[in-house]
Amino acid sequence: MSRSSRSFFVTFLVVALLLSAAPEASNRLALAPGDPAPRLRGLTLDRERWHAEWDKGTFTLVNFWATWCEPCKAEMPALQKLHAANADKGLQVVGMLMDPVKDDELRAFLGPLALTYPIIRPDAYVNKDWGGVVVMPITFLVDRQGKIVRRYVGATPEQVAGLVTDVEAVLDGRPLGTMVLPDQPGFVGDEERLKIKEEQEAKDKPGPAPSGD
Repeated sequence: MSRSSRSFFVTFLVVALLLSAAPEASNRLALAPGDPAPRLRGLTLDRERWHAEWDKGTFTLVNFWATWCEPCKAEMPALQKLHAANADKGLQVVGMLMDPVKDDELRAFLGPLALTYPIIRPDAYVNKDWGGVVVMPITFLVDRQGKIVRRYVGATPEQVAGLVTDVEAVLDGRPLGTMVLPDQPGFVGDEERLKIKEEQEAKDKPGPAPSGD
């Protein structure tokens, strides 16, 4: 085989491999409406095993959140209202906790919110399966057949109102409206997350020991 033929063959092989991997890679990078909902497993606050059952004929609102995320906390009352009003209509709301907060700190955080929908600590595969949760909050609406209907990034008041409208529409069998895209982001990204972490570490750092003088 000539040098030019070998070069062409290698180039063809590399392109073919990239193309064959592209759908899987794009799925990992960003789930979109129409995609099947991936597996979702973890532990409840009582350390019991939990997993999503997409074949049970319910609509599921999967909310990825963290305790350091103020937009996450701000939208939780709306999620609780949706859960309380529509659980008997076939809606399941589940909160997937994405930071390693201690159990006692988590319970203290959740206490005033009085949430009755499950809070789950997901397993180690959640980022890979759900496309990398790099901002908070991010919420997915999954239909009765286990397919993603909508993906919400952020939680501005306009977005939360749109999410509530969407859930009520799908439960009533009505078509979804236009996706709400606010002017200002309502989420916490990696840069802000690092800043929050550094501020918290500085706050928790013990001060200088008292002088013996």
